[in-house]
Amino acid sequence: MTLLLADELAAELRCSAQTVYRLAHQGDIPGICVGRSWRFDLEEVKAKLSAPPEVDPWVRKSGVTRRWAP
Repeated sequence: MTLLLADELAAELRCSAQTVYRLAHQGDIPGICVGRSWRFDLEEVKAKLSAPPEVDPWVRKSGVTRRWAP
């Protein structure tokens, strides 16, 4: 396992480092925070991004988000 810094991962994914940090904070990509520095395994990130999205039970087929319970 080779761990990459955010800017190295950004170069591999062809996006900005800010996007990598945002995705990591949201939990959309796996990463390890060591102190104030993030580390990412490229294979794990690519596997997570290529996986089909999880279905949210609160999203209707029309794409409208329900924020209240019936």
